[in-house]
Amino acid sequence: MVRVVVATTEGPSLVLRVTAEDPALRSVVCLGRTTTTLPISRAYDAFVRSPSGIVERAVGHPAFRVDVSAPIDDGDSWQLGLYLAHRLKAAGRLAEGDAGADLALWATGRVDSDLMVHPVDRVDEKLRRSAELFAAPQTRILAVVPVAQAEALAALPDNVESLVVGAVGPVLRHLGLDPPMVWKPRRRRAGWPWRAVAAAVAAAATVALVPWPSRPPADPVQASGEAATPAGRPLDAVYPVVHFDALPVTILEAGQVRNGMAHVALAIAADGRREVLGAWVTGRNGAGPWPAIASELRSRGVEDVVLALSDDSDGFGDAFRAAFPRATVLTGVVGMIRETLAALPPKDRRAAGADLKAVYQAGSSSAAAAALDAFAAAWGARYPALVERWRIAHGPASDLPSLPPQLRVLATATGALDELNRSLRRMLDERGGFDTDEAAVRALLEAAAASGVDGRRTAGWNSTLAGLRVRLGDRLPPAAP
Repeated sequence: MVRVVVATTEGPSLVLRVTAEDPALRSVVCLGRTTTTLPISRAYDAFVRSPSGIVERAVGHPAFRVDVSAPIDDGDSWQLGLYLAHRLKAAGRLAEGDAGADLALWATGRVDSDLMVHPVDRVDEKLRRSAELFAAPQTRILAVVPVAQAEALAALPDNVESLVVGAVGPVLRHLGLDPPMVWKPRRRRAGWPWRAVAAAVAAAATVALVPWPSRPPADPVQASGEAATPAGRPLDAVYPVVHFDALPVTILEAGQVRNGMAHVALAIAADGRREVLGAWVTGRNGAGPWPAIASELRSRGVEDVVLALSDDSDGFGDAFRAAFPRATVLTGVVGMIRETLAALPPKDRRAAGADLKAVYQAGSSSAAAAALDAFAAAWGARYPALVERWRIAHGPASDLPSLPPQLRVLATATGALDELNRSLRRMLDERGGFDTDEAAVRALLEAAAASGVDGRRTAGWNSTLAGLRVRLGDRLPPAAP
């Protein structure tokens, strides 16, 4: 069980209880089980309820009462702690009242609609105010702050574990909550006493999970082991680049929740077209799905992949090198760029991102080091943690300078991949869950086709292809007559 601690400048405020309320009511934050509502209640209601809120999207219910042990007066640094409290409540792992806890989760950060975590004010003061909590030797504590404020954690005692994040995903994975559990309450029947139902739900710390109906099959889909794949369509023999992106997906079978990962492959074909090669739903991230996915691509006609990228490093490299011996495999590059840009506030993201691009698109290690020095001189005072992360010699980006310049640009220009990711996440949020792996695969492929990314030609491809032929002429198919 996890006790959630919301960090404030007046000291830590414990989440005592999270209670589902009548959907017609506003969500409120109350002080210590009293009738005193706190000033953040209006902002908290907007944080919960769709379309502005993100809590309802995650747990399927639009109104809650949260009781806390100490006042939370203003600002938005409470958002990360209360979001995590709702996710823990949905999973039945939130320590409430006098219940014992295995972990105290101390959190501060603002959370946006894309579940990115942004910096907040006065983190140093919040840490000082929590010194008594951190000094408790019998308590296991995890402190979570935005990545841009990692330096504030330097003074923490050794018994406190720390985590710096640019998005909520890493915290959820650390807590064993990712992919998300989605609450889907049954429709309320006329005349049912809502308050009695809500009380029963709160007592059981769970709700009914109801699968969304899936569409009838439009295309044949085959399942093998724990992976479901689209059947049939032949693929090209050679792809210069294949990006694999992972998204959490929820399967609701026979009333049981099974959390999995959807892996979607977005490739650049030899003629410059973006092409979604397929989607696969697996039990979890890990080595298990990759040999099957690589083998399935070979069976559909793929003979060579020049560059394969994924943020899942567990088994991906070995599987793809075995299936495509000439492939260059990179892991973690896209995730590192995404998390860095997410950690930058909107006002600096364009300018700082442009300066950082000179680092990860540099043609040599010395050029990358010089570009990083320039980035540090311009932005290091404001974002020292980001600079330090990019100085790590063996980070995911350390292999980029060895690539041909055209491949280096294709590996790090993630606009199309991010656009596809947003379309797929939007669909997954709207659907909530699927009754089979096949239904999830079908929905992902339909959303990918509707995104406008599949089939789009890569800008400047003719000049890019000419450069690639100089380095890889024997591996690329001849130009079309």
